[in-house]
Amino acid sequence: MVTSETYIEDTIRAIFAKDNIVPVASIRPLSGGVENQSYAVNERLVIRLHNDNPRYATEARVYKMLADDYLPVPRVLALDMSKAKVPYQYIVTTMLHGSAAHPAWNDLNIIQRKKLASQIGATLAYIHTHTYDTCWTSDKKYSSWAALWQERFTNFCIKMHAHRDILGNVMDRLQRVVEAHMHLFMSVRHTVLLHGDYQLTNLLQHQGKLTGVLDMEWAHGGDPAWDFATDYHWRKYCEGSVRGIYDAYRAYDGQGRIGMDAKRRIAIYRLLPMIEDAVYANRIRWMDGKGWHWSMTQVDMHLRQLGG
Repeated sequence: MVTSETYIEDTIRAIFAKDNIVPVASIRPLSGGVENQSYAVNERLVIRLHNDNPRYATEARVYKMLADDYLPVPRVLALDMSKAKVPYQYIVTTMLHGSAAHPAWNDLNIIQRKKLASQIGATLAYIHTHTYDTCWTSDKKYSSWAALWQERFTNFCIKMHAHRDILGNVMDRLQRVVEAHMHLFMSVRHTVLLHGDYQLTNLLQHQGKLTGVLDMEWAHGGDPAWDFATDYHWRKYCEGSVRGIYDAYRAYDGQGRIGMDAKRRIAIYRLLPMIEDAVYANRIRWMDGKGWHWSMTQVDMHLRQLGG
């Protein structure tokens, strides 16, 4: 991907002129994007660009659906997947007010934290009210959640194979856990709209009020328990948030989607971000290497609890 800021700015100006959006007065790079180049335009719009991201189309469709439900999501002003005029696929949205719930959580008082956690849980429950007959991703439909999960887990194993020297027997143990619990994945009956990356960094707040739900490019249809895999990060970075989020979700969920079977599936799903965190901690030498040992201890303990 081309990284010249001058080239990018010229490209953004060309996009805004071509789509007749607004005159461009300022362009500012945004931090936090892993796969996409993101920029604030005039401090009130956001453009994200990628060489090849078919998920933009799904994201735009989901934003429209949730905006119709009056959820705080960006409004899509432009979407182009063709790369006919510029060498990027792109999506232009409104910029929502607020700061990311993480790390802002640490600056909130107890009352604000409780209110925000409740809104986060209730919003997720509302997203999950959108149901489907089949499981799907941005580019594929599946016969069942078990089929989607098996493909996802296989891809995760392939990705982690490159780190087998630091993970030891972790992936073999995880494989045994997944195989022992396949009946749980096969028993999933609720297929709902999933955010796909419901981390608190993707939620905006202002003084403890939820003001935005962002980054729905990973949205897909599947097991509602999947959106709780990130509760590991909720607990790790936002002390006291987990119970409030779960309680609010259950209060607004009339289908009992997060029952005992779902808890077991969540525990397995949770291991994927935990293992990725351990790999990342080793790569950046977090806490002079102590962070990697701590992360691996957490993974080991979690696997033991699941019989792995």
